[in-house]
Amino acid sequence: MNDSQEVERHEDYGIFLADAPAPLRASRPTRRSTPHLSIIVRIGLASLFIVNGITAIVRPSEFLGLVRANPILGLLPDDLHLALVRAVAIPDFVIAGLIGARRNDEVAAIAMGLWMGAIALTKAMNLLAG
Repeated sequence: MNDSQEVERHEDYGIFLADAPAPLRASRPTRRSTPHLSIIVRIGLASLFIVNGITAIVRPSEFLGLVRANPILGLLPDDLHLALVRAVAIPDFVIAGLIGARRNDEVAAIAMGLWMGAIALTKAMNLLAG
């Protein structure tokens, strides 16, 4: 392959375009840029985490039922339940900040996945406990 040939890799077929048959080179998919969609998704996700964090601080009663009904968290003393519910706001606000900052999307995605996994696990435990 010389310098004048395309060395761009075709994303769908895993081959170099210069080595591809002519019809494949001609049908190369076009990538549309949708920056507005990305902004809308970021605003929506960040808003969800912010509202959840504010709710944990302002109306902890909405979360106390989940904590008390949980087979593991319910074993904690009652005075720790409120502190635990209010602590929910910390990762919510941190994740909202990571989403909004756009500095490191991988860190935001990992933090979001871990936190949502923890929430899903808590809710699943409550469902299984009855």
